[in-house]
Amino acid sequence: MAVPTVYNNLIKHRQQSGSSSSSGSEWSEEEVRDRLRQYRLMVSGSAALPETQMDAWEELSGQRLLERFGMTDLLMAISNPYDPTHERRSGYVGSPLPGVEAALLDLENRTQIYRSEDKLADDFQGELLIKSNSMFDRYLGRPEATNESFVSSGGDRWFLTGDCAQRCSSSGYYKILGRLSQDIIKKAGYKISALEIENRLLQHS
Repeated sequence: MAVPTVYNNLIKHRQQSGSSSSSGSEWSEEEVRDRLRQYRLMVSGSAALPETQMDAWEELSGQRLLERFGMTDLLMAISNPYDPTHERRSGYVGSPLPGVEAALLDLENRTQIYRSEDKLADDFQGELLIKSNSMFDRYLGRPEATNESFVSSGGDRWFLTGDCAQRCSSSGYYKILGRLSQDIIKKAGYKISALEIENRLLQHS
């Protein structure tokens, strides 16, 4: 389990030095891949994983990284499939785990909530909301902060994650576009994800 920076540094290390064992003997590409294939699971989280990094790690290790979404306030909430034979979609954190519900809050009116059963265009952007028995219910001794962190609708109480997200209509997978407070750029009426800009730059030769 690691953040994208760790995987990026391992990829760079392998590319630059070819990597070597403690005895100094070099490992071939196949030896590296064989060793890394022995891992039961490799997880990337806590930040968005660029698609180029996902592909580079899979080429190096033979392992398709599992991306997921969680917070200290929620524990794990959304994940790509554990079973590697099922699709782990690059750029997406997956679908809600059992016992977890996710929704998108309209960024314009801040009142309309779109649940998983509601049809949305794939490019619709909203604030990711989570409802789960595993999440916290209050900030201790901070009622104002608690009120600002939850929104109620139809008797349900949702946690405002502060993340801008999209949902794929065909798979139900969620894509995190970034923190609303810092990663979303408003330009000429459009909301542009700095993470998507970074991903495009990384794909450029």
